[in-house]
Amino acid sequence: MPETRGLTNPAAPRFMLVEALRNILVPEIKQLGFERHKLPLVLGGHCSTRLEPFGQFKRPRGDATDLAAVRIDRRRPDTFDIVFGTVPPGPISNKWGPDIAHDDVWVEWLPTYYYILPSGKSLRRFRVRKWPWCPPASQVDYDDLARQVVAFLPEMEAAFATGKAGKHVRFVDCRDRS
Repeated sequence: MPETRGLTNPAAPRFMLVEALRNILVPEIKQLGFERHKLPLVLGGHCSTRLEPFGQFKRPRGDATDLAAVRIDRRRPDTFDIVFGTVPPGPISNKWGPDIAHDDVWVEWLPTYYYILPSGKSLRRFRVRKWPWCPPASQVDYDDLARQVVAFLPEMEAAFATGKAGKHVRFVDCRDRS
C-alpha cells in the first residue's frame, strides 16, 4: 500500500477512500443481495472509469433487476456517490441506436434512477471535509464516512420498494431530455 500519511502523496486520499469502501460499504451492499456485475465494454472497448474499482452491483427481483454503483469522481478522487435504479423487464429503448439488452444496461443509462447523497436537496457528494488548519484526513476519517453512508442504505431499499426518494436520496428523471 502506498504512503498515506500527510500530504506527501496526492493519491493517498483515493487509496484510503477505496480501502474504506471496499472493507465497509461493499460488504453491506452484498448483504442486501447484490452481486458484482461485470460491465459490458462500450465505445470501442473502453469502459467507464467512474465506476472503477467496484463496477456495478446487480440483484434480480422478479422480471426486473436492481442495479447499484459506487461512483468515484474523476476530478476529485476522494469524492463519491451511489447511483441506483431498477431495470424493467426486456431491453431498454435507445433513441440513438439499437435497443440495449437487459444484462448490458449500466445504471446511468436508465430513464429514471436515484442518487444517495449527503443531502437529497443538493448535488454535493460524499467527501471527508476538514478545515485547512486541521491535520489531513486519515483512514479513520474515511472509515467513518463509509459507516455514515452504510446508515443511508435503508433509504435505498425504501426507494426500491416504494419508488419515493428519502431524505438522502435524489430522484433523476431523464425521460424528457433529448
